[in-house]
Formats: sequence, C-alpha cells, structure tokens
Amino acid sequence: MSATRRARRILIVAAALAGVVLLVVALLPEPVPVDLGTVDRGPLAVVVRHEGRTQVTARFEIAAPVGGTVGRIDLRPGDAVAAGRTVLATIRPLPASPLDERTRRDAEAGVRAAEADLERAAAERDRLAAEAEFAAAEERRLATLFADGVVAERDLDQARTAARTARQALAAAGAALVQA
Repeated sequence: MSATRRARRILIVAAALAGVVLLVVALLPEPVPVDLGTVDRGPLAVVVRHEGRTQVTARFEIAAPVGGTVGRIDLRPGDAVAAGRTVLATIRPLPASPLDERTRRDAEAGVRAAEADLERAAAERDRLAAEAEFAAAEERRLATLFADGVVAERDLDQARTAARTARQALAAAGAALVQA
C-alpha cells in the first residue's frame, strides 16, 4: 500500500469517528440544574392562600311522604352529622283545606277498604290458628301411636312437618294482621 492511500484511509476513518462523536454529543440530554443544600429535620408548614369556589359533584334529593313547607336549613357544607341525631330540616304542615264532597267520599271509601282488609286478615289468622291447633293435636296423637308401634315413623314425620308449617303460616298471618 502506498503512503498516500494509507493516509487517505486514516483520514476517512478519523472523519467518520469524529462524525460519530459529534452525533453522540448532540444527542446527549441537557443536564438538569440542581440546588445543593443540607438536610434539616423539622416541622413542615405549607399554607395555601388562594380564594376559590367549590363545585358540587354529587347532588342528593331528599323527599318526604308528607306535604308542607321546609324551614330554613341551618347546616352548612362540611358540618358534621350523625345518623338518628342530626335534624336536617323541619317540615311545617300545610294549612288544612276543607274537603269537598268527592274527596270526602274517596277518603271514606279508603277507610272502609282498610277495615275490610283488616277483617280479612283477622279471619285468615283465625283460620290458620285452627289449622295449627289441629296439626299440633294430630302430631301428639301420632307420637303416641308411634310410641306404641302402631304407625310408621314416616307418618309421624309428616305430622310434625304439617304442624311446623301451620305454626309458620300462623306467624305470617299474625304479621300480616299487624301490617293491615
């Protein structure tokens, strides 16, 4: 190889190497400026002094099953409330209005319907009480007969199930009577 070729090759390699070095230096990230200091232990006090407005993100609608006007609500956003102890609002009833004939008849019909429902519920409770009494007596009879070996255990189990079912039906009828 001649000296000029060799010098040219070295020059090309040096130029390529310089180009790569310049490219790497250009692509390096900028250094982040930092502050140096000593660490001290102590309370941290941060105060935000700005004015602003809050925005409601969830609305709650409260409804009452009675008519009237709601008095002023004395609670403010952020006040503490406790279930069963905090009075949110007081409802003043509307002034009584005289009943017209149609409204009076409708009210009387409602009362009669409620009385009929009450009588039906009482009759159903009495019927179920008689059935429960009969089922209990049947259970006692079959228990005696089973002890004597006259009836099968299956018959006694059926009587016990019938008595338990009758007692539960009687309890349900009693609850229905209380609601009526």
